[in-house]
Amino acid sequence: MCIFHTYDSNQKRARGVGEAILVVWSLIYLVSAAKEISHMGIRLFWRTLALCPSRIMFLFACFLCLLAVPFRLVNIFNRYVRDFP
Repeated sequence: MCIFHTYDSNQKRARGVGEAILVVWSLIYLVSAAKEISHMGIRLFWRTLALCPSRIMFLFACFLCLLAVPFRLVNIFNRYVRDFP
């Protein structure tokens, strides 16, 4: 079992709550960026991003936070499969 799936101490519970809050905030920020794309148009949005590379990295980091959730779930079920690569 993965060490990140045990919540037996207060520190691990706080980490779990913090991770859940991070996922929710990442989702909210990506949804607001999608609304901005629909409001500004895709071309103007890409021009704006070209002028602000830190925002590109932040959007990418938000996407990676959301991508971590399915990988964690795969690791939960990994113990039931013997020949998982």
